Amino acid sequence: MGDFSSVIKLIIDILDKSSRYLVRDYYELRSLQSSRKSTHQFVDKSIEKLQKIIFGELQRVRPNFGIKSSFFNKNSEEENQATWLVNIMDAKNNFAHALPLFGLSIAVEERVGGEDVVTSAVISFPLMEEVYFAERGKGAWYTGTTGQYTGTVRLRVSHRTERDDYLESSTGSGNSVRIFGSDLWACVCVASGRLEAASMKDRAYHDIASGIFLVRESGGEVQILGSNFNLSNGVLRK
Repeated sequence: MGDFSSVIKLIIDILDKSSRYLVRDYYELRSLQSSRKSTHQFVDKSIEKLQKIIFGELQRVRPNFGIKSSFFNKNSEEENQATWLVNIMDAKNNFAHALPLFGLSIAVEERVGGEDVVTSAVISFPLMEEVYFAERGKGAWYTGTTGQYTGTVRLRVSHRTERDDYLESSTGSGNSVRIFGSDLWACVCVASGRLEAASMKDRAYHDIASGIFLVRESGGEVQILGSNFNLSNGVLRK
């Protein structure tokens, strides 16, 4: 983890703690896929437990921070205090169908130079045992297993710019398009050079703030048009 702040380590610990039971629930969901019994109630209860752990931990460790999420919102208790931007579960449908491509994210938004900016962010994919994180001015990083090596690797966007060479994540179609069902995964794929671009429409900023931050810190570009987001290594300018 090098010289990254205690906030990054704190977020990673919270996501790790909340993910332990989530992995257990995932494997139970796998066993239920061939059953006629609906899994909706099981999934909802699993996410409710996830909310309770994450929001409880965030308020315990930083009680003055605000919180923005799709499930819970809280204003900061002091002027110019930071705010947690939380995505409790990205790709809920993947989780419900026992597909391992789902993630959780927490970012910190602070007042810098008169504007609100993300300064730290972590994205976790529990079933793949992959964690991505970034801190302002220190780049974007991946920690997990790469082949036989386990450690931390810096992320960089790709240098591919020719149309025939690059891949993108969007709701479109064609040989160059990939649809994962997970916005956060599309973001880390751009940040790590596996995709050249990703487009998301009608999204809440707090849900993908961590992914946007990773892309920027890995050398990528982000276009924000209302609730639509375009992320890339620069190919969208061509």
